[in-house]
Amino acid sequence: MRAGDLETPFRGVRIRSEREVSSAPQGTEPLAHDHRVRRDVIRKARAYDLLMPGHAFFAGRTAAVIYGAPIAHGDELEVAVHAPARAPRRRGIHGMKVAARLASVREHDGLRVASPASTWAMLGADLSTRELVTVGDAFVRMPRDQWGSLRANASLTTIEELRRAAAAGPRRGAARLRAAAELVRVGSASPLETEYRLDAAVAGLPDAELDVEIGSDRGAGWARRSGVDDADESRSADGEG
Repeated sequence: MRAGDLETPFRGVRIRSEREVSSAPQGTEPLAHDHRVRRDVIRKARAYDLLMPGHAFFAGRTAAVIYGAPIAHGDELEVAVHAPARAPRRRGIHGMKVAARLASVREHDGLRVASPASTWAMLGADLSTRELVTVGDAFVRMPRDQWGSLRANASLTTIEELRRAAAAGPRRGAARLRAAAELVRVGSASPLETEYRLDAAVAGLPDAELDVEIGSDRGAGWARRSGVDDADESRSADGEG
């Protein structure tokens, strides 16, 4: 238990040290940093999950990262309980209490977390309107499968659910949440795409169409405006040379 390849993220828990699980090359592709942050947060969350009380759940920035949102994360995991339960207190944990009506809970990746809409609404306390739009876009995005088809039921939440969560009760940052909910759009594939469309709107350009399929006159799919170049994949899937 004292071996050099183990570390103690929390008292009573041993996991392989970060250097033992981080031997893979560090990518430089878009979102590489966010992927590393998510990997590290989930690693710590799974370690704490061994100790976490059954009524507690990951919330705030920690829940957002677990869901894959592009957001910064500190050294502490954010863990919540429904009031009047006592918030957890432990090194490496930022405990909080929240009214049950303000945070529904679900399981994601084997971890108990605040629902995506509840998580987004909780972030209104310390994110700017622009940051809330970026996270909201990530949560409502409809991913595509390996053939480029939309997976309509695979989005984490909907814009309407974000609005309901923001209106569930008194919250810090309520005005920012309301403003952000009006700017969230389905189809933004990356934070850079969200940044572009927000800047374009400020500059007076028309509201951009997102994740639009572009087909040939024969109906074959050639590309999508999704923030990445998928033309080669589309041509291959359709049998085009």
